[in-house]
Amino acid sequence: MKSDDGVLNVIQITDTHLFSDKSATLHGNCTYQSLSKTIDHIISSYAGKYDIAFVTGDISQDESLVSYALALHEFERLSVPIYWISGNHDDENKMKAVFNTSGVAKQLTKFSTDFWDFVSINTCRPGTDKGYINDDDFYLFSEKIKESKKTNKKIAIIMHHHLYPVETPVVDDCMLQSHENFINLLNETEQIKLIICGHVHGDYKISNKNHVLETCPATCFQWKQGTSIEIETENKSGFKIHNFDKDSHRSSTVFI
Repeated sequence: MKSDDGVLNVIQITDTHLFSDKSATLHGNCTYQSLSKTIDHIISSYAGKYDIAFVTGDISQDESLVSYALALHEFERLSVPIYWISGNHDDENKMKAVFNTSGVAKQLTKFSTDFWDFVSINTCRPGTDKGYINDDDFYLFSEKIKESKKTNKKIAIIMHHHLYPVETPVVDDCMLQSHENFINLLNETEQIKLIICGHVHGDYKISNKNHVLETCPATCFQWKQGTSIEIETENKSGFKIHNFDKDSHRSSTVFI
């Protein structure tokens, strides 16, 4: 799938942290209202300018079926295919139960275009906010990467936790924990050009050898860079726009 000009235009939305109660707040922010306003802005300002959406985890805060139904209702307003992954605050089974009722929402494992492959990897482990990759998930991921390498396509990895520190302890303390095989595969695979993640509640871009890590702002609030024990947030919502063509990837961040 791509638009008429040969570019695949992607909206990335992440870390909505919804409750079953539409009026509930997290760190002083009404998360449902923030998501709804974000969707309103995307529709009013970018209608017809995006082809698909990536939803990169932490959709619920209370892990309720109602919160996922509220999220799905908002995402479906975008009127494009939605490719989603879960985050450390999500109950993946409940998320599947709700999102699988939709004709446009699909859990992302691997999504391909003529020139790019988008491959997800699960970084969530029940009972902890920290990121982990278990051996089975790594094996499935590495097999998908092998398939992509045969076609010589560029590869973008979609994951929830961030791989490199962003100098904000409140999230760096629960970033992806050491996984040597994963790191080695990234560094050895020239076709891997991009890693897209959520989790960080902020906009960061970090280059490392042949690839770039890009994080996406949350729809609910951002962590103030450097925040640690004394929590500081920035009361603004954000999302990211990614543009993929034959030769390159570009992105822009929008705060509202």
